[in-house]
Amino acid sequence: MGPHSLSRLGLFPGTLLREMVSFEIVKEAEVATTVVKQRRERRKATRYSIFLPVTVQTLRQQSWNARSKNVSVRGAYVFVEPDANLLPGTELDLTLTLPKQVTSGAEVLVHARGRAVRIDKSAEAETGHIGLAVAFETCDFARSASPYC
Repeated sequence: MGPHSLSRLGLFPGTLLREMVSFEIVKEAEVATTVVKQRRERRKATRYSIFLPVTVQTLRQQSWNARSKNVSVRGAYVFVEPDANLLPGTELDLTLTLPKQVTSGAEVLVHARGRAVRIDKSAEAETGHIGLAVAFETCDFARSASPYC
């Protein structure tokens, strides 16, 4: 029997009932917040939200232009063109350039080889592109030699 039923039976006045319901909502919110705070981050590397142009290429030399959503030293999530026919497990090369504003120095060319771990076609409705999660197996960084970059 819920609080509203108790009010109809005359067991609680309306004001007290509203206070009880408000208290329950607050307690539920506190419990939900505590559960979220207790959930541990499973990723082993920090992700950085950074929106940069990325080239995605398969070992068969098919390539697409993409944009990063977030990047870490262990992987990336990018939005790739919707015609990309990729499957989880596909080996990929990703190339992107970190601008000097991000590196606090010269531009850094990042070349990573990895595998597609997730294809998110539902992202297409929002962005017009397919979401692609890639786990890096190797990652090479090269600073620009030019002092003017």
